[in-house]
Amino acid sequence: IKKFADDYNLNFPLLSDEDKTTAKNYDVLNNFGLANRVTFIIDKNGKIAEILKDFDIEKHSQLVLDIAKTLKYN
Repeated sequence: IKKFADDYNLNFPLLSDEDKTTAKNYDVLNNFGLANRVTFIIDKNGKIAEILKDFDIEKHSQLVLDIAKTLKYN
């Protein structure tokens, strides 16, 4: 995880959820025990501002950016 974060100059922590504790807490596991693809956008107070479950992968990054801009993280 550290190498990935360093390679992409990420300024936020990444999570490795090997035992699926976080996936269970966020209720994103499917019937096969695998995590569904869900994006949680967290505001500057640490609260979930938006949950994206069904999205067009081609437009996803722009959608996340547009939502983040409305949150005024600065």
